[in-house]
This record gives sequence, structure tokens and C-alpha cells, in this order.
Amino acid sequence: MTHGGLGGHLFGNADPLPWKRRLEICIGTARGLHYLHTGAKYAIIHRDVKPHNILLNENWDAKLSDFELSVIGPSSMSKPKPNALTKETSVAGTYGYVAPECFHGELSEKADVCSLGIVLLEVLCGRRMVDFISRIITCIKNGCVHDMMDPFLKGKIAPVSLIEYVEIALNCVYADPNERPSMGEVEVTLELALELQEKADLVIKADNPYAVYAYEDVSFRFSVEKIAWLVSYYGRESDAGSISDAELVSDGEAVSVAKS
Repeated sequence: MTHGGLGGHLFGNADPLPWKRRLEICIGTARGLHYLHTGAKYAIIHRDVKPHNILLNENWDAKLSDFELSVIGPSSMSKPKPNALTKETSVAGTYGYVAPECFHGELSEKADVCSLGIVLLEVLCGRRMVDFISRIITCIKNGCVHDMMDPFLKGKIAPVSLIEYVEIALNCVYADPNERPSMGEVEVTLELALELQEKADLVIKADNPYAVYAYEDVSFRFSVEKIAWLVSYYGRESDAGSISDAELVSDGEAVSVAKS
């Protein structure tokens, strides 16, 4: 995979990615997860969706990797609001990306949706959620989403695209898994965000072929009630200290946590 993992481009020293490329990578990731959930006889729940497990080839196509923690689900998970499908005896995943219901022994494909939602927010912010959650919640609540964005993206995202993107990202991280969208819905909405961005760019180019995109910051608010769990989740005193029997494989790697 020529361009390595997405994490290196978001948190490392690589050149920052343009907005449309980030959208394309997110769409490819959602498409891959959608296939895992609904495209085969038995569904597969990845359980470790994070930037470092999204690999990029020479064409910047996103490829999911690391299925060590994946589990096979039932034969159909295509309904938009399934109940918990599996009762797990332990929690597995990477700290910062594990859905809240997993800590109560519940597992469904909506856990992958939650993990991807966290990745979507990190793609927009260019920072790890674990380091930035208070700022993100404050900005969302106060309607100043542009203040939490990656500075490289300032003025480069059309407001119509940004609204669609932020809304689906927040829906993905709702505390109640039954209120989260299906992965297919996430994929379609991200495709819409890309389409809206491309249309907005074309309008600017039509007026001035040499124009540099400079979209104005637009204020819009979203309710934070259903994502308030993120504050307590990321507000733990330490990565593993407040999670019983946590075993960190290495910094930023998978976590195996015994159910308390």
C-alpha cells in the first residue's frame, strides 16, 4: 500500500490531504464496511476500525486491514435498526474507537458504525479525538464547527458539504446503537457530501477558472445530547487505568478488555 495508513496522513508528518481526497477515502472505507456487513452470506463485524487500519494504495483507494479481532455475525444484518446481535464476554478494539455498548457486552455492526463516526470526526479535525474531545463538543454545541477543523481545510469546504458530513459523523456516534445509521446510509451520505463539494467547486470555477477556493465559515448547530457519552469516555484519567483488566498491545494498537 504505497501511501501507508490514513493515520500517518492525519496525525503524522505527511502532507495534509485535500478535502475531496479525504471524502473519497471515507467513502471507500464505508463501502468496504458495508460489504462486510451485508455483502456475504454471513456478516463480518470488523471491531477495530481506526485510521491506522485504513490503508491507501497508489491511487489513494482505501483498503481495510487487520481482521484479527473481527467476528462473524448472523446471516443478515441489512436492517437499519437491528438489536444487539451477539453477547460478548469481553471488549475488543482500540481505545478511543470502541462503541459504548461494547462495554456492556453488546455487539452488532453498529459498533463499526460508531468507530467509523469517530474516524470521520478525526478526518475533519486532523487530530485524535482523545486529545481534542472537549473542543469538538464545545464547537458543535456553539455552532462553530469551523473552529475545530484541520487548519489546512479552512476555507476549502463548501458549507453544504460540511453540513452533510458533520451530521452523518455525529449520527454515527450516537450512544444508542439503534439510532445510528446503517453503513449503507453512511456511504450514501458521504457520496452526497462529495457531490455537493464538487458542484460548489464547479460554480466557483465557472465564474473564475483561476479562482482559489475560499468558502466562508457558516455557523450551524447540532444537538450534543446523544453524543455526551464521548466526554466521559475520553475523559478517563488514563487510557487503561479506568478500564478494568485492560491490556494495551502497544500505543495506538488494539485493546483487549475484560468485561467488568
